[in-house]
Amino acid sequence: MKDVGRIAVLYAVFATLATMVNIGCQALAIGLYQGQYTVPLSIFLGTAAGLPVKYVLEKRHIFRFESDNPTHDCKMFVLYSLMGVFKLFPLNYLPYLFEKNAVVVEFI
Repeated sequence: MKDVGRIAVLYAVFATLATMVNIGCQALAIGLYQGQYTVPLSIFLGTAAGLPVKYVLEKRHIFRFESDNPTHDCKMFVLYSLMGVFKLFPLNYLPYLFEKNAVVVEFI
């Protein structure tokens, strides 16, 4: 039971760190580019920055996974990414991409 609690805490910490990286990159992208593709670009850049952080942390500290070689590690990252994209992306982001009057949060 002790190990389950440790894993839950690690998941929460890693998710928080990856989310902070994601949102920080989205804010930076929005600050640097204001145009027709602001929201999709910021989502892409935030995901591209946050996903590898979460993958590496979970791979090492939760799953204790060691790849055979860099090619194997890349394949595992692609599979890990696809699972997240197909599971969470449609639920979280697609409604905003298709809404014509999507609100972009301004960071102070």
